[in-house]
Amino acid sequence: MKRYRVILFILMGIIYYSCNNKDDIPNEQPATFAVIGDLDANIAILDSVIYPSYRGDSLFFPIDLDLDGIQDYRFYIYNNYSPCIFLSNFRFDCLHDLAKVYTNDTIQSPEILKLGDTLTVDKHWLSAKFRILDASGICELAGGDGIIHKSGNWFNLSNKYIGLLIEKEGNPIYGWIKLSVPDYDWIDSLTIHEIAMCDKAHTNRK
Repeated sequence: MKRYRVILFILMGIIYYSCNNKDDIPNEQPATFAVIGDLDANIAILDSVIYPSYRGDSLFFPIDLDLDGIQDYRFYIYNNYSPCIFLSNFRFDCLHDLAKVYTNDTIQSPEILKLGDTLTVDKHWLSAKFRILDASGICELAGGDGIIHKSGNWFNLSNKYIGLLIEKEGNPIYGWIKLSVPDYDWIDSLTIHEIAMCDKAHTNRK
């Protein structure tokens, strides 16, 4: 009988230890993600060409991704062309700290994404003003070298995506912009095909 009591005491101790140890294991929060092109997203089809109205003018195109009345992002285009001078700037701005863009690790430029790519919070996100394509040049008659000098990697692209994230506690808002950039020697326009928001991201356990 005494042996059975010892065994029962040991079993109770094991059970108590196991139950208490569960409290020491941190609860893993589900990882959230969105897939570019997900048909469950709130997608606005635009297929709109945006460009400055006049030579030497600039254009701002604001975006309220989560539709809360606050502008989150904007495109900026400046273009100036004359027979001897070329100057254009193409920029994408985050308008507050919670609005971020998926970038690569080497240069502060939006990562060029494609249909089916996955967005997760552990990617390289930045909130900044991204100068993503510049072009300038002066003809030889005006003392230049006659070459259009370009910087930035968003040039001559069709149907590519910018990944977006608005950080909201417990419910990150993912999104994307599908756009095409022409193959001119300088930027004077771009086409925004669609703007999408995923307000209900998918979840999985790590």
